[in-house]
Amino acid sequence: MEPITIALYALFIGAALGSPALGRWVNARWPNPWEEHWARLATERGLRRWGDRVYGIIDGVPVVAEHEARVSLTSNSKEIFTVVRAQVLPHLDLGLSVCVKTAGLRVQEKLGLRAPDVLTGHAEFDEAFYVGGWEPERVRALVSPEIRQVLATIGRRGSLRIDDGFVHLEHHGRIEPIFTRWCLDTAVWAARALARAAPSVPPSPVTAPYLPAYDQAARALGLGWRATPASLGGMLEGVQVWAQLTRRNATSLGCDLYAACPEPLGLGLGLRSRRGTSAISLGSAEIELGDRGFDERFDVHALDAEAARRVLGPEERARIAYLSDRGGLVGDDFGLRLVMEGASDPRDLVQTLRSLRDLAAELSRRARGGAVGARGAYR
Repeated sequence: MEPITIALYALFIGAALGSPALGRWVNARWPNPWEEHWARLATERGLRRWGDRVYGIIDGVPVVAEHEARVSLTSNSKEIFTVVRAQVLPHLDLGLSVCVKTAGLRVQEKLGLRAPDVLTGHAEFDEAFYVGGWEPERVRALVSPEIRQVLATIGRRGSLRIDDGFVHLEHHGRIEPIFTRWCLDTAVWAARALARAAPSVPPSPVTAPYLPAYDQAARALGLGWRATPASLGGMLEGVQVWAQLTRRNATSLGCDLYAACPEPLGLGLGLRSRRGTSAISLGSAEIELGDRGFDERFDVHALDAEAARRVLGPEERARIAYLSDRGGLVGDDFGLRLVMEGASDPRDLVQTLRSLRDLAAELSRRARGGAVGARGAYR
């Protein structure tokens, strides 16, 4: 088994973490005295800024930090939270749930309203944190000394939640800039620690039968692969790609495919097929491309509508429709993601990942007007 190297650029920050075009969280917009703080933070950390949100890559980890407005269930008034999210790449396949133990959570456990705590054998850690997952032995294998260290560092400095895909840190109200930086650095540390610990976790009995298929597909594409979580990735003809066997729940499987645009498109693009993708809020204006069949099947948003129409030409729309027949397709300025149900046959996986790669390369080429890698035949 060859080691997998996933040096993901700003891949799916929009789809996964929230961007102007593809954000899952709606922020209230009002005069913001914190603009200078966000602008300085973006400059210091090499991040992008949109309003009261900064997002980008820190040490290879996609991150977002923002002020998020929520409606209080008790007072029906808006409350502000400072929220930091760091993405775990590749996502884990444990059904992981980690949070600080509170009195309310202990009551839920006693009443059987929450799955039993997975005890790691480290008394101080087990007393402070709730850890859950589908397969307790695999969860225990994940909780390395480094992970215990980073969680102990976080302690009760804000609300902590970790799942298979993200490290979430949040604090009620706006917080001082120095604490925002601390939250960003600590969330990145936790995400990297989880990624480093994942290969030491044995494969799940649910995914183990499909590992030979991932080995076969990786060899066919010249990519690396790993068993936990089951994934393959690397550079495919100049484009960063990634495929992962995902677990929708304890027993059902899916497959997520990714291809990064070699250069961000700069369109403020938000694209999703209306079938097979979750509803998301789109911050930029919705546009129509003048192709009735395509416009009925896809939501397209862009800050630069004319440029988006130029980039999404007839052949590109045909490629998008072809891929959407195989699963739910979402895309933004940074790349494309295809969410498929079930575990793919390795032959289908190879062909579909190549098609996704070709489309990402062509969108980047058309947006920038330059040659990007090998275009490849339409499949």
